[in-house]
Amino acid sequence: MDPAHTDGDSYVYFPDANVLATGDIFGSFRFPTGDIRGGGSVDGMLASANRLLTLVNNGTKIVPGHGPLAKIADLIEFRDMVKDSRDRVAKLIAAGKGVDEVVQAKPLADWYAKRGGDDARTDAWVRYVYQSLKASQH
Repeated sequence: MDPAHTDGDSYVYFPDANVLATGDIFGSFRFPTGDIRGGGSVDGMLASANRLLTLVNNGTKIVPGHGPLAKIADLIEFRDMVKDSRDRVAKLIAAGKGVDEVVQAKPLADWYAKRGGDDARTDAWVRYVYQSLKASQH
């Protein structure tokens, strides 16, 4: 598993019960958090979400690290949000924007209503994505 939330992420899949416990790799209702100094990265989150999707089907019960019990559609939405976050922030970085300018641009405004939370959590996620992408450029 690629480091996602941190470099110590783990999941447990119980095939007989068709249950996946994702730990902090996946949260079902809000923007995630990550720890770059702890080895996490937005690219790792995306890779990990894609890996988890290879394990599940329409009947799988997904137990997220945070939030209510989820289904495959929730995990797909999470993966899509992580990918959109990475792509949109990367585009603003390529345009020469600094972290505060990226946050002020509200690149995830359409995801805000879907993921819930508050402006502080959304802004923290955008900052995390920015810092993760900048760290990967070195």
